[in-house]
Amino acid sequence: MNRVGALILPVLLAAGPLIATEQSDGQPSRPPHVQRLTDALGGEDAVTISRFQQDVELSDAVRGDLCVLRVEWSSLSPADQQARAQRLQRAMTELPASQRREAVDRLTAPHAMQIWWVPLAHHPAPGLAVRRALRPYPMRDDTRREIVHIGNDDQFAWYAAVGVMHWPELQRRLGLTSGDDPMEMALARLANLRPEAPIARRCHRAIADCGRERAVAAIDELIFDGSRHRVELVRAMSGVEGDLIARWLIGLTASPDRKVAAAARWSLLQHPRLLAADLYVAWLAEGAGEQDVSGELRACLAVNARQAAQSVEIVLNKPYSLDEYLTAFRFQRQLTGQPIRRDMEDAAAAIMSASTNTRPGTPNRPAPVLEPADRAARAIYVLTTTDDVEAAAALGIELAVCESRLANDAGLQILGQLPSERGTQLVESLASQCRDRDDVRLLKRLAIMLGLAQDRAQRGGSQPLGSFAGFTPVRFRLDNRLQPMANVGPAARFQGPKLGLQQVGPARIQVR
Repeated sequence: MNRVGALILPVLLAAGPLIATEQSDGQPSRPPHVQRLTDALGGEDAVTISRFQQDVELSDAVRGDLCVLRVEWSSLSPADQQARAQRLQRAMTELPASQRREAVDRLTAPHAMQIWWVPLAHHPAPGLAVRRALRPYPMRDDTRREIVHIGNDDQFAWYAAVGVMHWPELQRRLGLTSGDDPMEMALARLANLRPEAPIARRCHRAIADCGRERAVAAIDELIFDGSRHRVELVRAMSGVEGDLIARWLIGLTASPDRKVAAAARWSLLQHPRLLAADLYVAWLAEGAGEQDVSGELRACLAVNARQAAQSVEIVLNKPYSLDEYLTAFRFQRQLTGQPIRRDMEDAAAAIMSASTNTRPGTPNRPAPVLEPADRAARAIYVLTTTDDVEAAAALGIELAVCESRLANDAGLQILGQLPSERGTQLVESLASQCRDRDDVRLLKRLAIMLGLAQDRAQRGGSQPLGSFAGFTPVRFRLDNRLQPMANVGPAARFQGPKLGLQQVGPARIQVR
């Protein structure tokens, strides 16, 4: 394109009409390739198309379609959501008020990007020359973008101006071929990036997602070269499934490079693998009663490593932290064939999710509307009338240390109502045994609160702990037994320090 064309193109784009076909009912519809893009980015709710033009000049002697759109970050790069949430939290709490609004707007605004479609019928191999000639429509933000060849389908070569290394996920979803290689571009970028940089993290993920054999070969070469990215790359492989990766990580735990060995151990603990069961048992035996082995316990539990029974007993008698005790408690119950009953787990999960005001029903029988406190009170009744007092006490402690006020109140009431002061006894025992200072302070506070409540009861006070005094067993009917919530209850795979609960909303265990 000559200089005059380059200057005129943005004006044409700004003035050009939105071209669309119509459905039989008169409503506008999108061409198939635009709809395919929309679906790959999360659907109509996640995508806003601000401009679409067909058969326009893209560069000198190259014509095609173009689309300018905005897409939610969660649809474009779901793996970045946690990092973006942390940045948003820092912006809201650390920045002065004069800068806060701008930072929040920048972090929450959808990502603007542009797509070009070059017909293969006219340009069978558009290639690098076309990519270099493409000029994106001006975007009103400071996000860095790169122009990439996403790949080809039967009709078009797809190009995109998109945030740096934000496109590999879109390429996978579209299933295009012959496009830019994410691994090659990621490896080329890493040389000039710090390992902690956001773009570097996206490069690490792109390499890990590019195939087991290719990724292993590339990372092995970087380990041999002593790359500063070797540790983060080994960690990035933690979520890649397959025996090949499991054996590779197991081998790396014996690496003479201590940083690589530690990263391999972290990866194996982060996503437990059956092939590493012997390692988990050995690691647990080395640290049980001496240091924090919560990760090793969770890994042994996930693979049901029954050889770890002796170490589990040591942890229960000498826990390093509350997290460690709760995990060991569940593991011992599993090993002895006495798991916590499902109705108790469902009751605790209902308390965790009590911010939801309705319980799932069926089309023919709608669920009754229950206030959060009422739902929690019914769950408390289940846990305080069970004959498995030991498990009820453990669940009560877990609830009492959550960030949710309602769960805190419920946990305290459960602990205070258990027979023979078993809840208070467990709290006091753990406070004297644990070595994590934060957990000791937390448990001592719980013990003080339980003691004050018991003193009040002995002096004739009738108000129980928590916010559920209005509930009485008479109101608890069998046909209203708590049912598992659609998104709570025991996970198919054990995760985290919880007693098998899938916590919802702000409630999460406060254990470090």
